[in-house]
Amino acid sequence: MVEWLINRGARRLVLLNRDVADGAKQERLEALRRLGAEIAAHAVDIADQVGVERILGDLSEAGHQLGGIIHTAGVVQDATLGSIKEASELEHALRAKLQGTLILDNASRRFSPDFFVCFSSVSALLGMKGQAAYVAANAAMNRIVEGRNAEGLPGVSIEWGPWAETGMASGLDERLRKRLTDFGLLAIRNREALERLESLCASTGTLTAAPILWRRFCKKQYGQTPAWLTPLSNVQKNPQAANDDEATDPLARLFGPVAPSERSQAIESFLRGEVARVLGIADPDCLPMDEALNQMGFDSLATIEFRNELAKTGIKVSLQKLVMGASIAEIAADTETQVTAAVGGDADGEAVPTAPFLADSAQGYDKSAVIIPRPKPDAPIRLIGFPYAGGGPLVFQRWIDRMPDHIEFGILQMPGRSARLEEGFWMRMEDMVDGIVPEMLPFLKEKPFAFLGFCYGGVQAFEIAQRVRRDHGLEPEHFFVAGGRSPQIYNNDQFAIDVQQFNHETGKSEHELDESAFVEMLKEVNFANNKALFEDPEMRAMMLPIIQADYEINNAYRYGSHPPLDAPITAIGGRIDPYVTGDHIIGWKEHTTKQFKAHFCAGDHFFMEHQIELLTRIVIENLQPVVQRLAAEGERQLAG
Repeated sequence: MVEWLINRGARRLVLLNRDVADGAKQERLEALRRLGAEIAAHAVDIADQVGVERILGDLSEAGHQLGGIIHTAGVVQDATLGSIKEASELEHALRAKLQGTLILDNASRRFSPDFFVCFSSVSALLGMKGQAAYVAANAAMNRIVEGRNAEGLPGVSIEWGPWAETGMASGLDERLRKRLTDFGLLAIRNREALERLESLCASTGTLTAAPILWRRFCKKQYGQTPAWLTPLSNVQKNPQAANDDEATDPLARLFGPVAPSERSQAIESFLRGEVARVLGIADPDCLPMDEALNQMGFDSLATIEFRNELAKTGIKVSLQKLVMGASIAEIAADTETQVTAAVGGDADGEAVPTAPFLADSAQGYDKSAVIIPRPKPDAPIRLIGFPYAGGGPLVFQRWIDRMPDHIEFGILQMPGRSARLEEGFWMRMEDMVDGIVPEMLPFLKEKPFAFLGFCYGGVQAFEIAQRVRRDHGLEPEHFFVAGGRSPQIYNNDQFAIDVQQFNHETGKSEHELDESAFVEMLKEVNFANNKALFEDPEMRAMMLPIIQADYEINNAYRYGSHPPLDAPITAIGGRIDPYVTGDHIIGWKEHTTKQFKAHFCAGDHFFMEHQIELLTRIVIENLQPVVQRLAAEGERQLAG
């Protein structure tokens, strides 16, 4: 939840929890602080009125405005209604939900927060056997929020179903999980829940967010469908629709005539054909089922084309999932669930909206800091590519097959990119270096390495190279940069020039621009993959915050002072690059004690997208002496 808030712009957060001293929690807090937020954690019970009011008072005295409240605390207490003899037996469950919500409501009124979000439970709507106290606590929370609304105050109470990966339900054993599923209460995955939360934050009243199989629930809970649930339990797919010539569901028309026993194979064959068409491959059967599409040649435009073509057939696939690394096999499994819903449903005659308590498939993606698309254990050197601002591993997709056997190619995968899309990203260079270096170390210690940085990735690679040399005694064998300013150019005078040159009308740096102005600026510099970013709303919503965050790091960075690298530096610039001039490229000469080379080629700031042949040739030629030296050293070691 904290990471979600930071990713949406929160820069000062106050956390209240009964236990903040736990080592694992402290480590997590430090990691979150490195994302660029100021986080204060207080050990206080939310039902402690004095403690809560003291903390809010301290915020007020410090001049801070309370922007909003999200109340997630809750305690389960097993008890049936008949077993409760004394009011005190309800207290444990009521403290967080009833007392805690009342205290937050009263204490926050003088601050006029913009939002007041409470995490209630679907149990308040449906009831839950053996959880009388918990049901009462959530119902009380709902009423408090509705009371706020009656007074014209913001507030929403969300009756959540069980979350699959976090929260109370995630810790249930398999028996209890199965019991919930048998009752028709399915888990909502974290990503889906956060998407719902974003859409509900500004709402009012009591709202429910829970995937429920209503007919199954009614059968288990009541034996028959009560009148008040009849409209919901009657919403189901017509099992005969797939055989009806007038069926309007394209999935039913496409796969309905296929026998259930042959459906999986038919779906896989269809998807293989679509992938082959997008990639221009003649033989779909040669495509691997388990390899990520973004490792098979899908760039952002191909990804959007694939999603759009599937949408025409009724197949819904998340663009985020494709960007993170979905395979044909994974898409086929999701498609089969959709087809089942379209042509009939499960044994109860209902379409299953989501699989119960399945871990998000994204957990299986490669979330390493360095991706090695084609491992070459015998290669003597590893070249690691650093993408430009907002870029991920796809930036270097066309480099993978161009590397010879003696160069193993790795690609930096920062949080917020590709398989790590759901992770928070950094806003300051120092925080980035602090966070990413420990993740990169295993890849730097395995074998000699070289760095290649595109644009902002150049100075990023430089700061990481300096840190690993200082703290770990490791240094790249060669340092390449394309379209990147030398570090000393990052100073206040140059920053003022940039604002004047590129944002004269607003007087703001790029990351401070509103969305429309920021997009226009990217268009002016011919930002790579601009068609995918500018023309697709889903891609734009996903990627724009990451690009803005990288621009913020770039604009806030100021070079201090480092000793020059003991590695040759090769710098390449574009002849008509308005952002990185010849002086900026030649400036890299100051940062090496070894040989320096400069090359200039046709193109603007993103020339690296169109000069792959030239760039790969420069890299391979300059690494050749290194490879020969390393091979000779290896032979001497064997001889010795």
